[in-house]
Amino acid sequence: MNKIFYSQYKNILFISLLIYLITAIFSVGFYHYDEHFQILEFINYKLGKSPLSDLPWEYYAKIRPSLLPAIGIGLIKAMNLVGIHNPFTYTLVFRIITAMLSWLITVCFCSLLINDFSSDKTKKIFVYLSLFLWFVPFISVRFSSECYAAITFLSALYLIIRFYKYESDKNPRLLILAGLLLGFSFFLSISNSIFNHRTCLMACIH
Repeated sequence: MNKIFYSQYKNILFISLLIYLITAIFSVGFYHYDEHFQILEFINYKLGKSPLSDLPWEYYAKIRPSLLPAIGIGLIKAMNLVGIHNPFTYTLVFRIITAMLSWLITVCFCSLLINDFSSDKTKKIFVYLSLFLWFVPFISVRFSSECYAAITFLSALYLIIRFYKYESDKNPRLLILAGLLLGFSFFLSISNSIFNHRTCLMACIH
């Protein structure tokens, strides 16, 4: 992966990182209601700042993954230790971390697959579309279950491709780690899928 940072694409990569960070800083509110009500509100309740009566029905049904709220609580407690208590700063830090993780896995894939393209033109198109397709930076900074399910899934796929592509990476630990990441991806996304399927079923019945 280090090679791509010293290649002709290095300026593109750093510009894209800047765009991701700018997007994270200037993004306001939430893209989907779940990002707020299924994560931030759960965090707020666990921190004792929101009453149980304010939580949506999904909390009582226990159909939402608890991993992201748990991570958010840990990050907030770490920020509190250094004197940060502003809720808007909390969400800003969440978005910046998400942006950097999203950017990193995208760059990893670019590094892994770029040599599969035959010409410099197609390589540049691949890199530009991977990093600069208009909705990619916007979606990639969201502190949501869907975004982190995608990050963990792509991370697992990256490790699997590396294992089969390079002889030097024939380490079973890569596949074990990939399996764990796929498990996290499933855990983060399964409740949303169940809810969507249930919604579709009820719509068909009615």
